[in-house]
Amino acid sequence: MKYIKTLTLGVTVALAASSCSHTGLNSTPAASGSLDEASVKAFAEEWHAGLVGYDSGAEVWVTGLTNESTYFNAGFAEPQQVSIDNVDPSFFWEDAVVCDVKDVKVYGDVASVYGTVTYVDFGMGWRKVFHGTVVEREGRLVWDRWMECSDSSLANNFAGWTSQNPAAGAEYVSMAWNIINGDFSTARAQTDKILELDPGMATAHLGAAWGAWIDGDKAAADAAMSAAVAALDDEGEAQQLMIRALATEDTEEAVRLCEKALVLAPDDPLLAVHYTVLVGLRQEDPASAARFLRRALKRWPNVGGLHNMMGYMLMAQDDSEGAEKHFRMYMRLQPKTANAYDSMGDFLRVTGKAEEAKAMYERTLELDPEFKAAKRKLDALSGVANGDAPSDG
Repeated sequence: MKYIKTLTLGVTVALAASSCSHTGLNSTPAASGSLDEASVKAFAEEWHAGLVGYDSGAEVWVTGLTNESTYFNAGFAEPQQVSIDNVDPSFFWEDAVVCDVKDVKVYGDVASVYGTVTYVDFGMGWRKVFHGTVVEREGRLVWDRWMECSDSSLANNFAGWTSQNPAAGAEYVSMAWNIINGDFSTARAQTDKILELDPGMATAHLGAAWGAWIDGDKAAADAAMSAAVAALDDEGEAQQLMIRALATEDTEEAVRLCEKALVLAPDDPLLAVHYTVLVGLRQEDPASAARFLRRALKRWPNVGGLHNMMGYMLMAQDDSEGAEKHFRMYMRLQPKTANAYDSMGDFLRVTGKAEEAKAMYERTLELDPEFKAAKRKLDALSGVANGDAPSDG
């Protein structure tokens, strides 16, 4: 079974669907009134294997559950009820799902199942361990109860947010995820919304700063970070260190401050993005940044922005094969984010595939017509195609 779990930076931002899989569209049939270890094992492994292919994965998912099924995972305050109505096919993006059943024990009309589930994309994989119970309903086997644990639910040490207004905190969490995943135009707009809710919230200015950096507007970025520094007194220690790291132009000092913040909040994905920028880009040490990202991706395997960062770090080390996997994973995880296509465009441009790169930059601008960097790069490629000198993109 697969759960798109709650990801938090101080508050809960989303509870999403659970899932399991099967090689066909019908759940494993059960002999009426009986369970046996072999059929339960086959059900668990085959059902998980079918949770791929978007629409087909969604169809398979409902065959192994009922609206009476429940799940209770790490980080949940209460057990959650499954709904098999209106299942979102976008949850079933993986190339393969492999369930390895470690043990089955049948207790009358209920079977207890232990095992692991591995999700595979572009040759990369991440794993969960689980326990579930299987029962027979209407002549087929289904999951009745489920509990799982993965690396992404074991540790929750975040920089977080500080505000007396919970609405401001919730909006900050949304903005932070937009920064992490590269939706910079949305994050930039959220700065004003957060400041309306809490004018003294220093971390609110990060959205404006990132939006300006991406646009190449240094003056606006500096102004946003100055406003953040001026409001630091009420922020937590990790938040203060993070903002000071981004505000200083002394690269060595910035890395030192960010490393201190990571000691306090080692699981924070926004800090992981900031540290990668400081080490991989400003310090020009992509190998060290990639080593750090490998650990971060074990914690956050489904965060598109971290795959994006890894793609650039590998590309800087001439690992085109590895970079392409991470850029494609970014597009898979963030199909509506303009920056995902801009990044793939960069990869294709650097690897000499100009026409394919142009298509990616065009897709970027379809999603975000104000994406200035993509426009510059598209103009440069179009100039080359027309025989002109390329512009500085």
